[in-house]
Amino acid sequence: MPHNIRYAISIRRITVPIAVYPVNQYNNNLSFLKADTTTLDFQFAEGFYTPSDIVTYFNANNGASFIMTYDSSTFKFSIDESTPQNWTFVTTSNSAYNILGFTATFASANPQTGASPVNLSGPRDIDFITNKTFLNYAPTQQGQIVASSSLFRYPIDGTFGDILTIEPQTETWLECATLGLTDLQVFLKDSDGNPYKLPPNQWFNMFLEINIID
Repeated sequence: MPHNIRYAISIRRITVPIAVYPVNQYNNNLSFLKADTTTLDFQFAEGFYTPSDIVTYFNANNGASFIMTYDSSTFKFSIDESTPQNWTFVTTSNSAYNILGFTATFASANPQTGASPVNLSGPRDIDFITNKTFLNYAPTQQGQIVASSSLFRYPIDGTFGDILTIEPQTETWLECATLGLTDLQVFLKDSDGNPYKLPPNQWFNMFLEINIID
């Protein structure tokens, strides 16, 4: 295809496996700083968890340094250092404290109870992002364009391992701000902004209609 043309793109069909865990490599770490300046890093295995699962996994695998409980009336976790001594969270790139309801204002205390109810629902959407900039993108909303480099956003609606088949009912043409199409790349991200990791030996398919403007 020539390099010196303007073009517009419209999505006709996408198939992609549902492959995102609510607790995943981007949000599965709890890092503790104790009063004696020692630290403990704890990681949850990727997967699906109920609040009860979280408590069971944490208490069984943190070396008995901390004890977690869950209040089913408030939907909040509490963590108690077993010595006991005051402690605080340490922020990491894959911190889990926010999905467990704890605040980013890390006061040193013991025990500590989450400020908000737990949220183990995971990312809600898949974003199809490109290396191009489009001139006529729409504001953020489910099932629509969400940024100037975005082709599409779609809700993760189904069970892990299912194949999503997406056929937009509304025709939307995106005009590229730059010339040339030969280097078009598409990347998948979840709605938390993290790379959408496909299972081994699986891929996504995308069928696009391209309209040459001039």
